[in-house]
Amino acid sequence: MKNFYSKKRYKYHKQDNDFHWQQLYIDLEWKFFDFINDKDKKRETSVKKANTYETEAVFLNKDGKNNLASAHFYREALQIFQTLGGFDEKVKELKLKLQKSYQKGLENEMVQLTMPNFFEEEFRKDAEEFVKLFQDKSLEDILKILSSQKFFQSYTEWLEYAKDPKNQSSLSEILPVVEIEEGIMKGKYEGEDSIKRNAIHYYRIDYSNFIYFKLQKLFEFIQNKYPNFIQKLMDIIKQSSIISEERIPLIEHSLERFQNRDYISTIHILVFQIEGILRDLLLNMGEPQQKVLPNKDEFYLLGQILNRIRQSSQGDIHLIELLKFIEVYLVDNQGDNIRNLIAHGYFSLGNFNIVVAECLIFIILRLTLLKFEAR
Repeated sequence: MKNFYSKKRYKYHKQDNDFHWQQLYIDLEWKFFDFINDKDKKRETSVKKANTYETEAVFLNKDGKNNLASAHFYREALQIFQTLGGFDEKVKELKLKLQKSYQKGLENEMVQLTMPNFFEEEFRKDAEEFVKLFQDKSLEDILKILSSQKFFQSYTEWLEYAKDPKNQSSLSEILPVVEIEEGIMKGKYEGEDSIKRNAIHYYRIDYSNFIYFKLQKLFEFIQNKYPNFIQKLMDIIKQSSIISEERIPLIEHSLERFQNRDYISTIHILVFQIEGILRDLLLNMGEPQQKVLPNKDEFYLLGQILNRIRQSSQGDIHLIELLKFIEVYLVDNQGDNIRNLIAHGYFSLGNFNIVVAECLIFIILRLTLLKFEAR
C-alpha cells in the first residue's frame, strides 16, 4: 500500500497543472484515511482538495476570459470549506471571488455557458428568422403557439441519439467522467449513466438555443409591439382550471415585477409557483399531494411530484415531454437545476436575469395550456 501511494505521490508532484489527476489522487488519499479512521488527516486532505479547486479556478482564468469555468471551481472549493466548518474568513473570501467570477462571466460569457462560440452567430440568425414567423399574428395567436408548438427536440429523441455508438465519444473531452459530492469522488459515469448524462447535455444545448436566442428575441418583439402583453397573459392564466385561485395574485405580482425589470422578484416567485401549479395538477388528476405517514403527513418533493404526474399521464407524450423539460431545468443536478440552486442559496445575483425569468413564464404558459387540452 505504501509503495502504491509513493508512486502516485510522485506523479502528483510531477504534474502540477494536471488538476484532474491531483484531485483524483487526493480522493484516493481521503479514502485511505477514512479506511484507517484518521479524522485529522481526512480533514487535512479535504482542505488540500479545496485548495486545488481554488488553484484551478485561478489557473483557468489567467487571461480573464473563463470566468464561468473559474466560478465553478470556486464554488467547489467553497462547498468543501463550508462543509468542514471553522473556515469563516476563507468562506467569505471564496464567496466574494465566486460572485465576481459569475458576474463577469454573465456579462461577457453568457452564451458560452451552454454552447460553443462558433454557433452563436448561426443561432442569432435563426432567432431573427423565428421572430419573422410571428410578425403578422395577433398577441393571442402568438401566446397559443408558444403554449402548444414544439420548439426543440425532446429528451427521448436526444437519448436515442446518445445511444448511437458513434455519438458516445464526442462529449468525452468536455464532460466530467467522475461524480463529485462535497468535494469527494462518489463514482464514475459509465454505461447507461454516461449515455443519460450525454443525452441531458445535448438536450440542454438544444433547449438553450431556444431560451437564449429565440424566446428572448420573441419576448422582445412581443413587448415592443403589444404593451398589454402581461395583461393578456394574465387573462389566459386566470382561465386555467388547473391553477388554484390563491396562486393567481402571486403570479400576477411576479409578472408585474417582470415588466418593471425586477427579475429577482419574478424568478423567486415563479420558480416555486411552478412547483405549486404541479401540485394543483396532481390534485386535478385525483392524486394526493402528500404522503400519509403514521405520525405526520409529508409533502412530495418536486421530483416526486413530476414522477407521480408522469405515472398518471396515461402516455400523454406532450405532457411527458413538458415534465422532462421542467425536471432538467429545475431539479436535475445534471441539468440547470435552478430550483434547487435558488432554494439552497447557490444562485448568484447575476443568474437572476431576464433569460431565466422568460423561461419560467414560458413554463407557466405551457402548464396553463393543459387546461385547454383537458377540455
